[in-house]
Amino acid sequence: MRQRPLVVVAGVLTRADGHCLLAQRPPGKREAGLYEFPGGKLRPGESLEAALARELDEELGIRIGPAQRWRCVRQPLGAGRVLHLHALRVASWQGEPQAHDHQCLRWVRPAELIRYPMPVADRPLAASLAFPRHYLITPAVVEAVLPGLRQSLARARAAGWLQDLAVCLRLPGVDRQRLHEVALAVRQLTRAEGIPAILHGDAELAEALDYEGLHSSAAQMRAVSGRPVSASRWWIASCHDRAELAQADALGADLATLSPVQPSLSHPGAPSLGWKRFAALARHANLPLLALGGLAPADLNTAQQHGAHGIAGIRGFW
Repeated sequence: MRQRPLVVVAGVLTRADGHCLLAQRPPGKREAGLYEFPGGKLRPGESLEAALARELDEELGIRIGPAQRWRCVRQPLGAGRVLHLHALRVASWQGEPQAHDHQCLRWVRPAELIRYPMPVADRPLAASLAFPRHYLITPAVVEAVLPGLRQSLARARAAGWLQDLAVCLRLPGVDRQRLHEVALAVRQLTRAEGIPAILHGDAELAEALDYEGLHSSAAQMRAVSGRPVSASRWWIASCHDRAELAQADALGADLATLSPVQPSLSHPGAPSLGWKRFAALARHANLPLLALGGLAPADLNTAQQHGAHGIAGIRGFW
């Protein structure tokens, strides 16, 4: 029998330098040792804002300024109960945060959040803070990858969003030795630029070459029973409907591409979602979504207005 949801608030405190606050759960508590965004349970009759102000006063000894409602993550707890984790962003407060109820506190750059083990419900929040909003997927032509990628990175630098970019190497059907060679060269190039690299389809190689993450197709996602890469790497799943989004969430993915939003040359004749359908799916998704299909960097604002974290593309970025 379904019970009332357990409603919890979490504060995403962000300093002027961009660092955000993580709190480590103390020994003796559930999920001890994991890092979370501080907060606690909503009391009867409380607003989200009032609950967060009370919890952060108790836990950190600070008085917060205005809190902006940001995201809600829903997680099944078993026995018919569901956790609703409401995250609110906080940019100003009085006092210096102290670990009254936690093992320790850490101020962390968003790009480093993936290194900290977190409860399941906190990971989508970390991905929303840390993962770039532009996601370039390479075309499946081995000879074009390196010269084309260099040109694409130069254009991104000139346009001002190179540091808000992640690159996905996708070369289906290429023999593994050749894939290893190209993947190593791409990893060296992205590391020199200081941007994350994601490898499509090969979890073992992604770990071996220290890629920041793995991207799995919908078919690859259906073939696994849990995360195919370690928790210290991003896992992105390709999704096309609500069922696949739910499966990606249940398996522990960090983000998902949702496609095709518009007709694209890579999938001619495939039915597209359109922005209205995309927005409807985004409203029910826990995971941050990267809109994919017939899009270019100029579509970022439109995508975000319809619930996307960012945009992904091949030809539109190449």
